[in-house]
Amino acid sequence: MTAPLVRPARPSDLPGAAEALADAFTDDPTFAFLPSGERARRVRAYMDHELDGAWTVDVAVDGTTVLGAGLWQPPGSHVDGIAAAARHLAGLWSTLGSHAVTMLRVERELTRHRPPVPHWFLGYVGVSSAAQGRGVGRALLEYRLGTVAEPVYLEAATERAAALYRRLGFVDMCRFTGTQMPAVGMWRPAPLRQD
Repeated sequence: MTAPLVRPARPSDLPGAAEALADAFTDDPTFAFLPSGERARRVRAYMDHELDGAWTVDVAVDGTTVLGAGLWQPPGSHVDGIAAAARHLAGLWSTLGSHAVTMLRVERELTRHRPPVPHWFLGYVGVSSAAQGRGVGRALLEYRLGTVAEPVYLEAATERAAALYRRLGFVDMCRFTGTQMPAVGMWRPAPLRQD
């Protein structure tokens, strides 16, 4: 396989991005709280919901096939307030059902530890199972990391993911052990400016 083309997502890429992310995350610890018989369907619905405009989305493509996607929030893009919270809760409830309560608890705990300084946040990066092990995830990460001047924060749910992030300059900040999802909060300082 040649190196995938990584670029900002177009509206026509979003169904493929949701499919690739759902494929990548169905068996990930992030969604282990969902019953196994419902997990694939609910994770796909959740990813469709997440791709509904709140993220900066990058995709890795081979022709017209989306191999993977990265969902990022730029500094200052997080919207607080009752209306935003109500939309978020409605989206979680429609995709995860009663399991939305668990997701909200996890989100609250993870969010509490995010750095208070402006930074990019990597919400999800995932590659379809058919394209895993070919450098697609790394290409997605390097694409966005190569464009940002601010620090980046993320939460890694597996040691394999954390190892990749460390190779890209991230350092461990904190470990989450009291949540439904074990995770490592990771930080990548802003790149040095070459003025």
